[in-house]
Amino acid sequence: MSPYPQVRSYFGGSSAIAGRVRIDGRGYVNDAGIFRPVFQSGLYLCVKSPAERAAFMDQTRALGFNGFRVFCGHHGQVNQPPEMARAVLPTILTEAAQRGLYVYVCACTGGGYDVEAHLSAVAQICAEHVNAILDGANEIGHGSQSELVNDVP
Repeated sequence: MSPYPQVRSYFGGSSAIAGRVRIDGRGYVNDAGIFRPVFQSGLYLCVKSPAERAAFMDQTRALGFNGFRVFCGHHGQVNQPPEMARAVLPTILTEAAQRGLYVYVCACTGGGYDVEAHLSAVAQICAEHVNAILDGANEIGHGSQSELVNDVP
């Protein structure tokens, strides 16, 4: 039972994953047709406890969102090394799918690690979960990114 029974969904939508989200022309679609991403931020979910993750995802669903965004690179301010994010990401994706939620995975954040190897590993994890939407890097050109990420041809 939701801890937020008084909150009604303003966004509607199914509580089941309807295939991978993809681009069709100028819009998002999944196997059910047009997909309208209505996400909230769970940026530092990788460092949260299982109970905190469950509460966040239950609230996300109860509020009517159909997904959330998570950072999976280095975040010194919350003591998140990239290997921690990679280790917990499959669990986050599975827990989200059980609630009918998509996850917008921002793979490369911060610097000080092997960006290419990390992105490859995160992409493999996302390929194994139909509810994952992979974003290569956060804020390309921003000073918080590594030189490799900011080296856009």
